[in-house]
Amino acid sequence: ADGNGFGRGLPPAADNQSKWDYARPLLTTVKVGCPQITGASAAYRDLLKIRTTEKAFSLATTTEVQDHLSFPLSGRDETPGVITMKLGGLVVVFNATPQQQQQHIDALAGTPYTLHPVQATGSDDTVKSASYTAASGTFTVPARTVAVFTRAGN
Repeated sequence: ADGNGFGRGLPPAADNQSKWDYARPLLTTVKVGCPQITGASAAYRDLLKIRTTEKAFSLATTTEVQDHLSFPLSGRDETPGVITMKLGGLVVVFNATPQQQQQHIDALAGTPYTLHPVQATGSDDTVKSASYTAASGTFTVPARTVAVFTRAGN
């Protein structure tokens, strides 16, 4: 059995039938149409472009990853639902919460960052409101948004 009903003669959804009453109101309130699907696809293509053009996402060895990747707000300092990752000259904030979030990284205060040019000129208007305040080292990211910041001058 693989956890989804296959291999036991059950339809895939039968394994979670007990949860249907919880999911039904969530699924019936979501209004998604062509504009939302097209927008999500375009924003995803922007992230893929960043992923394929930034050398920091192509580290070849474990040592390189260990030397260049960190999660400065993990542990006690993390915001539930938010992951902040520093990778070389990039800072990536994954905000899965329904609210705008501010991530303060004291060690980066005074270091200039800007929203990655692909996102700043890209298809997703929401991510364009993401910002960075150098004086305090604060990254501000809209709800349910992944924002990539690049160190100015990189």
